[in-house]
Amino acid sequence: MTRIDGYVSKKTIQLWLENYESLAVGDRFPDAPPSFTGPGALDGKGDGRLNKIVLDLAIKQLPKNMRYVVLARYVVKVPRKRILHTLSINANEYYKYCDKAVDTLYLIINGDMVGMKQLIKKLSKA
Repeated sequence: MTRIDGYVSKKTIQLWLENYESLAVGDRFPDAPPSFTGPGALDGKGDGRLNKIVLDLAIKQLPKNMRYVVLARYVVKVPRKRILHTLSINANEYYKYCDKAVDTLYLIINGDMVGMKQLIKKLSKA
């Protein structure tokens, strides 16, 4: 597997969202690949804490309704039924928002590096 420094996969973003409380206290879960690293010992920000900062900044850039769904589902842990009622959406729309949010967060976090993994695979096969 090729590791690209600073690149975060959709699977990792989903893992961050599902384990938001762990990120909030600075934990790093055992099955998570390393992501944002740096002078953690010097600035007091560990791997998990830095991941939370990156995720929070990306969540702030989501479109309004998508941001509400992400915050309600993953951060505050509001029951799904209440989210559906409050936003006046059905379950299909709710899950579409969640899937689209992961895709959008992936694009926001990775920026120009989005196509890098496929490019490296193509170059290594050539």
